[in-house]
Amino acid sequence: MILLCTMIPIYSSSMPSFSQGRVVSVSSGYGIIQNGRERIVLYSQEELPFDAVVSFTGEYKELVSSPAFYRSDFAKTMRAKGIHYSLSCKDFQILTQYPSFRRFLQKQCAAIEDPVISAFARKVLLGISDKEQDSYLFRHGFSLTGLLAFWNLILKYILDQKQREKVLLSIGGLLFLLYGFPLVLAQYLLVHLFKRFSMRRDQALGLSFLILLFVYPESCISVSFLIPAAFRLCSH
Repeated sequence: MILLCTMIPIYSSSMPSFSQGRVVSVSSGYGIIQNGRERIVLYSQEELPFDAVVSFTGEYKELVSSPAFYRSDFAKTMRAKGIHYSLSCKDFQILTQYPSFRRFLQKQCAAIEDPVISAFARKVLLGISDKEQDSYLFRHGFSLTGLLAFWNLILKYILDQKQREKVLLSIGGLLFLLYGFPLVLAQYLLVHLFKRFSMRRDQALGLSFLILLFVYPESCISVSFLIPAAFRLCSH
């Protein structure tokens, strides 16, 4: 059943035909653009704005795997997210800029005059780094779970366990909405929500994993899913 869920195609794998779409993710040197059921990698010299509709021109190219022992296969990772093509453009045009928390943080980080502090803020708050190896865990949202762990440590001296869990769930839910539904927080919220329904821990984990694999098919190869899942299973 779980394997069948991961095989359901959410995004189209055919050659894209659109020239505009919404920026759903931003990394150093590229962003992920979505238009309906189509997704692409858009390479740009200028950093793409979060949650904006942009137009662009260029020639689509299929992502080709280039596996290596010491680094991940970018094309394989993108295909797991429903992305099969890329496009390089010299510039793009912003058609619509939707207000969002991620865009707000992006602007604030860009406004910091000190380049070192600005780069650190972009890496921690948005998972964007010029050094790919430095941002790997940050890109997968582990800075957000680190923030929850920090609050848990602080609240431990103030609230009892039940009150602390309610506050952490509220903070986690808020971050989940503000940061565009990251997988690592989705797993955190589902597991803890099901635990509140008096479910056994193994049932809560199983149901949470099933829902995640259905909603996020790429999670079966994502460290955002595998590392927290392995930790929870080992501590079960």
